[in-house]
Amino acid sequence: KLDVRIRKREKLPEGSEYLLPKYDAAFTSTLMSDDEDELDVHGGKTGRFISRCPAWRSETMRNLLDTVDQVADPKPATKYTPRVSGPVKEEPPPIATTLKNRARRWMVSPEWLQRDGNKEFDIPSRIAESGRAWGDAEDPETLEEKKRKLKEEKDEIKQKKACVGGSDAMDKSKSKGPGKGKGKALQQVETTADEDSDAMIDPRLRRGTATSDTDAEAW
Repeated sequence: KLDVRIRKREKLPEGSEYLLPKYDAAFTSTLMSDDEDELDVHGGKTGRFISRCPAWRSETMRNLLDTVDQVADPKPATKYTPRVSGPVKEEPPPIATTLKNRARRWMVSPEWLQRDGNKEFDIPSRIAESGRAWGDAEDPETLEEKKRKLKEEKDEIKQKKACVGGSDAMDKSKSKGPGKGKGKALQQVETTADEDSDAMIDPRLRRGTATSDTDAEAW
């Protein structure tokens, strides 16, 4: 459906408003309505498709697509499946991670947004701003770039804080030095070493052996 509409749009009369670049954003696959198989009373396929316009589309968006659809396809398919209009389909604008696949505000009906339960769909992941060509101060591409840079700056600050925090923790750990238990153990080792050294001169000086001055003199 998208390829057909792109071909048809190119064949609009010269000077048509709908050839202006500000309408380009409407021609993306995520914003095309789905075609459903038409079924007869017995549940069998009739060989036709039912096109259901989403309820969120603005009058401007509907007029654009209706005008394009009326143009003859310059490269019609070998096998053509006729389409018929069906009832409006109640669904919100699709969520899109990339700007090119997202609906712009001019495409969305303000009346639809004001209905109960629909305001929750007025979020950046579903609806982007229209842009300068539609009277906005900035284009959505500019806003997206600013948002991206701001996120990068925040991530960089977080990363620096994490590095500084880790360095401080290491410095505190080094400044503590050996604990009391380690000090006692070190002192005990040094004392034992001194005693063993004396024992090499006089074996009776080993701990628990030389018990009195008399014993020392007897040797």
